Amino acid sequence: MRVDHPTDEKLITRLIASDVEAFKLLYNNNKVMLFANILKFVKDFDTASDILQEVFTEVWRNRSKLDPEKPFKSLLFHVAKNKVYDHFRKASRDIKLQEKLIQSNKDLKYKSLDQEYIATEDIKRLNTEIENLPEKCREVFRLCKLEGRSYQEVSDILNISTATINNHIVKATKLLKERLTDQPLLYKIIFFSFFHL
Repeated sequence: MRVDHPTDEKLITRLIASDVEAFKLLYNNNKVMLFANILKFVKDFDTASDILQEVFTEVWRNRSKLDPEKPFKSLLFHVAKNKVYDHFRKASRDIKLQEKLIQSNKDLKYKSLDQEYIATEDIKRLNTEIENLPEKCREVFRLCKLEGRSYQEVSDILNISTATINNHIVKATKLLKERLTDQPLLYKIIFFSFFHL
């Protein structure tokens, strides 16, 4: 069954009108890449997760000011950049946090956050591995984990039980873990983004 994917422009128009479902879709469509890039700077999963939530909280709080014609990803990275800067400014006032950041980022050289997109080859690798999942498994994974639909929604769409959906998710997770054993950081990013955020 074909599932339509609304554009960012349409989702933002709905978000401006306080559509929670549109916000959820925008979050699920962008969280993996944004989380990965924040993580490259702060070098800590919990901190990156907190900043990610702050970014989308700010987007929701200022939804009435959004412009559907402007690229949503550019907005996200602009907000994330400011949040990362805030984090490091706080570090300058917090000696213990500063010491931790100095230790974890001693080899980090400054780059513009807007250009710190997750490596193209990583995105290609992830897309390839998802595409290589068994057909039904891939379809369930995309609907549940990429689009953020509930098991019941997917059950109604595909006309299969929620138990079967859970089996497909477990299988997809296992296969992705096995196929990404040579990329442990990429797998951790995927795992945290799909299952913990």
